[in-house]
Amino acid sequence: MISDNFQLRLEGGNATLKAIYKIFDRMREPEFWTDRSVWGPITAGLPEYRLSKFQRALPPAFSEEMLMGYLLDVEGTRRLVNSGRDAVGVLL
Repeated sequence: MISDNFQLRLEGGNATLKAIYKIFDRMREPEFWTDRSVWGPITAGLPEYRLSKFQRALPPAFSEEMLMGYLLDVEGTRRLVNSGRDAVGVLL
């Protein structure tokens, strides 16, 4: 999956539309947005100093909060995936 400010593009692999809808259904669950197994690897993969010069010392919860609050449009994404399958179909 490749994304930028204008599109979400799927390349390679053999992902089915059913599998993609399953992912978006998971993203509709409120627990997804606080699941450490999802956000921990994302924050761990950020380049040094992307969040703060003290990034290594930040507790995981604070790193995740900064990631969601400053680097990602989490609220916009939540609104999109919660708007229904028609909106997801536009993405695909």
